[in-house]
Amino acid sequence: MDIFFLYRKLRYYFPSYIKFNMFGKLFKNQSVQKYLLVGRYTTIEKGFVSGVCVQIGAYSYIAPKVKIGNFGLLSDHVNIIGNDHIYNNITVPTTLAGRPSDYLELETILEDDVWVGHGVTIMRGVHLGEGSIIASNSVVTKDVPAYSIWGGVPAKFIKMRFKDAEIVQHRQFLKDFRDGKYVLLHDNKANFKKIGSDE
Repeated sequence: MDIFFLYRKLRYYFPSYIKFNMFGKLFKNQSVQKYLLVGRYTTIEKGFVSGVCVQIGAYSYIAPKVKIGNFGLLSDHVNIIGNDHIYNNITVPTTLAGRPSDYLELETILEDDVWVGHGVTIMRGVHLGEGSIIASNSVVTKDVPAYSIWGGVPAKFIKMRFKDAEIVQHRQFLKDFRDGKYVLLHDNKANFKKIGSDE
């Protein structure tokens, strides 16, 4: 175990300046897996679910009911927001109108191995497909297909991340990991052990 790995492991247990709004009853309605690392001054609301080896950068805001799959990588200043005000009541100002009835039900999903760049805003209810990438400072307003790269305001398709044969290979590895055929041994290296193997 290297010294940097040890340092990060300590941060898992003693995060600094992180506001987890799921505290109160610790991890109630939460599912947090091994190697979750959250940057400073980040807020995570209730209903949060994370897979293995998820990293969320500093100064980020994660709205209620967000699910991030294995190996999710969110940079600093990433915000998952929206659908949090009633704005179409002609008799009440927005600031006094409250929240929509489905505010706590709307789910945002980031599948396995999604990379979200610095300063990205993701509107709640969006589904980011497996292996997708969002370029820095983009605003994501609709679902993003698997293994595609999007960017801009609003975000639009740029190109595919892999060729078709590479997608098949990468997708199979992620499935094998979900099925327990591999175990991750280190949070900052491609260090996997195949179950049933002495390698």
